Amino acid sequence: MSSIIRRIVLLVSCCFFIASCGNSQTNEQSTNSPENKAQLLKTFTAGRVCDSLNINGVGSPAYAIYLPDNYTPGKKFPCMYFFDAHARVALPLRRYHEIANRLGMILVGCYSSRNGIPWQGNHDAILQVMDFIQHSYNVDSSRIYVGGFSGGSRVAASLAAELNFVSGVVGCAAGYSAGGSMLTRKFSWFGIAGDYDFNLSEMKQLDGQMEQKGYQHQLLALSGYHDWPSAEDYSMAMLWLRFVEMKNKIVKVDTAFVNELHEQYSKRIAQNKKANDDVKVYQLLKGEISLFAGLLNTAPEQAELTKIEQSPAIAAIVTDSKYASQELQLQNEYKQRAMTFDEKGLKSMVDELKSKAKKAPTPGEKQMYQRVLNYMNLIFYLASDGSIKQGREADAAKFLNVFTYTDPKNPDVNYLKAVQAAGKNDFQTVIKELKNAEQLGYNQPETIMFNQVFAPFLSNPEMVALLKTLKAKQQ
Repeated sequence: MSSIIRRIVLLVSCCFFIASCGNSQTNEQSTNSPENKAQLLKTFTAGRVCDSLNINGVGSPAYAIYLPDNYTPGKKFPCMYFFDAHARVALPLRRYHEIANRLGMILVGCYSSRNGIPWQGNHDAILQVMDFIQHSYNVDSSRIYVGGFSGGSRVAASLAAELNFVSGVVGCAAGYSAGGSMLTRKFSWFGIAGDYDFNLSEMKQLDGQMEQKGYQHQLLALSGYHDWPSAEDYSMAMLWLRFVEMKNKIVKVDTAFVNELHEQYSKRIAQNKKANDDVKVYQLLKGEISLFAGLLNTAPEQAELTKIEQSPAIAAIVTDSKYASQELQLQNEYKQRAMTFDEKGLKSMVDELKSKAKKAPTPGEKQMYQRVLNYMNLIFYLASDGSIKQGREADAAKFLNVFTYTDPKNPDVNYLKAVQAAGKNDFQTVIKELKNAEQLGYNQPETIMFNQVFAPFLSNPEMVALLKTLKAKQQ
């Protein structure tokens, strides 16, 4: 047990999640001419998501793309690249294409982006896709952005820290693996995470470090868990990036978009006031003042911020910053304890965390313990997966039992049971558990397709139908 947990600790702490995006070599001459760009426009219709595309028509699928309705080969367009932790490359394109269409933005996803692929060796594949897109489509090189979810968010931040042509990041559900203290290159950063996301504390720390270093930044904490945000929430991030462009005089000021973003801030501040969430109100006010300063009158917002800073509410804000550091310490402590526990001990640890969350005297502390529990649930998932892959049936059963005990309605439990059954060539159990997972909200067909243990079953009509259903759930 100890060796499995130690491997997981190393994976969670150190591993970058990255995509292998095809092996074909880019041929600039084949794509860079106006004639060929026009041909691409005919092949990939503007206004819809085009999936499973490869580089220069050869090799494995490398990317998906969304071209806005007004796309034309004779004009330059901003572009955002997406990285997903579970290879759901088309999911963010389908979910966010409406705001991208309004902003006239190209969206690109790396088709094989998924957890568990080391950064080293795949870095060049990402750059290859970026280079291909740059020469195949009319991308404005001064307006290139990256976004991602979970491990994909770490990938996005790492690329922005390295590549001079990346102007900004929208990071969802994870921060920057190297830590904000290691950042040297300036870029704009908009972070989004749920209140119960186990990575929220690290994102708060990153947000604070960016504040100290003078970055243009905003952290949007939402009611929710570890997932891609809704289209409405992500639209605020996209509008925020557009406003930064206006502020930096890269594009002309568009009053309609400015007013829309201002209304987004006002609405969210009002909602959090009603919920008595002083921490979120404070974060939003600080971000709004920093963003709009010099372009709009922020005197009312500044007066409101000063009022909070001079009121008892500031105590909750100071305490919240302490929770972030305490939470990361708790995560490490519980990981270490899990190394020595049997199934009964692990379940007792889960009960302990549930009890602490239930008895917590403040909402912030309650959320902290719930996030630690969610983090341990991730550890149990990874331990189950690792044990199954290593053929350690006793350990796999133990960790799956604890995973189920902690979060019985998590569809990943059924997915792992399907993996177990696939290793035993038991297709009936495979399809049963995957269907159960789908009923509980599972929507990761790419994870199934990339897992070699399912390869013998992918052509089965029942599996084909299920994968189609899962793909549709990403819409």
